[in-house]
Amino acid sequence: MHTVAGISKSTFYRRRRAAVADAVRAIEESVKRRRRGRECDGGVDVCERTASLGKGGDDALVGNDLEIIDIPYDNEFIESQFGSAVPCPEDADEGRVLKDVLQSGLREWAIKENITHAAINSLLEIHRASGIKLPKDARTLLSTDPLNAPVAAMGEGNYLHFGLRNRLVADCSDISVTDSVFHILLTLNIDGQKPYENCKDQLWPILCQAEMGKIVLQPFMIGAYYGRSKPDIFSFCEKWVPELTDVLTSGLKLPGGHFKVSLKGIVCDAPALAFVKGTKLHSGFYGCQRCFVKGVTVDGRRVFFDSHAKLRTDRNFRAKSQREHHTNDTPLANVPGLDLVKHFPLDVMHMLYLGVTKRLCGCLKDGVWNYENKFVNGSFKLAPVGNRRRKLLVVGSELFINKTFELINKCRPSEFARKMSPFSDYSSWKATECRQFLLYISVVVLKTTFSSSNLFKHFCLLFCAARILTSRRSLADYELVENLLRRFVEESVQHYSENFCVYNVHSLIHLTEDFKNYGQLESISAFPFENYQGAIRRLLRGKYLPLSQLWKRIGEKEKGSRQQLKSDLEENTRPLIRATLKNRQSGGISGEHFSSIRHSSGVTFTLGQRGNVMRLFDGTVVCAENFILEGRTLWVIGRGYGKSDNFFEYPMPSSRVGVTSVQGLSEFCCTWRVTEVKCKVYLMPYKQRHVAIDMLH
Repeated sequence: MHTVAGISKSTFYRRRRAAVADAVRAIEESVKRRRRGRECDGGVDVCERTASLGKGGDDALVGNDLEIIDIPYDNEFIESQFGSAVPCPEDADEGRVLKDVLQSGLREWAIKENITHAAINSLLEIHRASGIKLPKDARTLLSTDPLNAPVAAMGEGNYLHFGLRNRLVADCSDISVTDSVFHILLTLNIDGQKPYENCKDQLWPILCQAEMGKIVLQPFMIGAYYGRSKPDIFSFCEKWVPELTDVLTSGLKLPGGHFKVSLKGIVCDAPALAFVKGTKLHSGFYGCQRCFVKGVTVDGRRVFFDSHAKLRTDRNFRAKSQREHHTNDTPLANVPGLDLVKHFPLDVMHMLYLGVTKRLCGCLKDGVWNYENKFVNGSFKLAPVGNRRRKLLVVGSELFINKTFELINKCRPSEFARKMSPFSDYSSWKATECRQFLLYISVVVLKTTFSSSNLFKHFCLLFCAARILTSRRSLADYELVENLLRRFVEESVQHYSENFCVYNVHSLIHLTEDFKNYGQLESISAFPFENYQGAIRRLLRGKYLPLSQLWKRIGEKEKGSRQQLKSDLEENTRPLIRATLKNRQSGGISGEHFSSIRHSSGVTFTLGQRGNVMRLFDGTVVCAENFILEGRTLWVIGRGYGKSDNFFEYPMPSSRVGVTSVQGLSEFCCTWRVTEVKCKVYLMPYKQRHVAIDMLH
């Protein structure tokens, strides 16, 4: 598929459907005329009709994008329909157009919607019965690999290797790069999952994501293991580690030149990290991946109190200076240039969002125990005092938070795909919900619900640090973030309980090292890989030969995705402008009006309650009511808030992390150039005013 510059995907698909419908109607009319005995030259040329749709202006699509394939004309079909009449060239062209458009459309639809082969075969049967020549089998339509998948036995399961170099060459060859970009960064992900319900079998895919300058490609699979239990780490790495070593050593030769390849990092959750590195689990006494701290057990939980323990380095890790931390050697030690500490970042998705946020919400909802030393079984141990938990929120807070969630869900920007679930369901929140709560909503709902102002101040330590870690801030904030997180962890025992500082909470003090090495932490998170893991589960349609299913389904998707890669990149980098027909405020500016624009920061502003709020570089919060293009200047027409204050002052003025309290929306519209816009804003109601929070995603 090739799109035309200036036309969005939705417009392209809509016009293509119209073209197909036109072609079908034209063929039906032609067949009816032939059956009535009309002359061949009275037919309608579908090629000319579809080409005429693309002449001039915004309709310049169909004539340029329908590629006519020269296929043999089927005389037997014509004779069966019209007798032994001489075939009409116009009717042959009509058939070729319909076959080409319909076949490509069916292929894209089947791959996008993950349609089973049985359903595709039934649909093809219907089309063939109507006289349209299409493949008889879905495997022909989707170009399914006829060869068996190269599955090899491994321990109690099987392993399938897709390859690294061949996929990098295939994906990166289609991208045009500047002369200054001859470097490819690789991020790997290893994680296990249970692909089927009520089944103990495990699937362990090895995923990779490549970056070329500002272009970040979609993850792809290097290999996968399927079996009843975890694979042996040395057998698991037997094929892909040598190939990774070869790619890192020799680089890649692409049409644009020779590219250097480096490893950016290996992203894993805590259990997978221990498996890959051959260390104790996060629940062990020596489970911390970054320091030599020894954990203690409090009320059945492993907690880590020492925040100043000796740090691990690549040198002392390889030397096994703390032998209790290691369980076995790791084959990754032979990868050139791999730092066994720095190149394994603490995943912000699992650790901060799913770990710390849910741990904090559990304490807020259920309360915490008070502990004291008691003499139990010949020794002193920390044990709960009394029969009731200490409440951290005021009475009726849960109902207030849920009502606030309902109000916020109505005005949440389109960048947040999920609505906030009720606070009582925090344990089933997805990572995106935890992120939305921690980075945006939490300060609004907790400021008036904490039972003590000191609890809110303590929480703001984490809130401010998390906002800085996930934003594009300079390394000048390194010491500030380290101080905020260390204070939060050390004071958490006082505000919550002795069993609060588990592995995830303790690891907060080590996040600053990853911030120093990688910058914005979500640039090295598991979010894109988790999305791909979900796609893998949807590709499996039964328990029979799951690895062979993956081989064939991924092969079908790759054939379609490589054709669309270039157009997708162009679509993402092209300024998005959608026209509107409604009469809106013009602010005295004459030009073409628009309902949606894409800002240089990557976000999309859309007129309406959920996507029209922005912050200017001077700090003004504006609600846009129109976008006007005057010549080459794009103007924002809207109303600004007259008063803006800090929402909190401790540990720093909230405006430093992009949070302000605004009120006094102007009654009159003003105009600003779009170059004056800094970022998009998440605007939330709070008492008689609003809280404006700069969006980071």
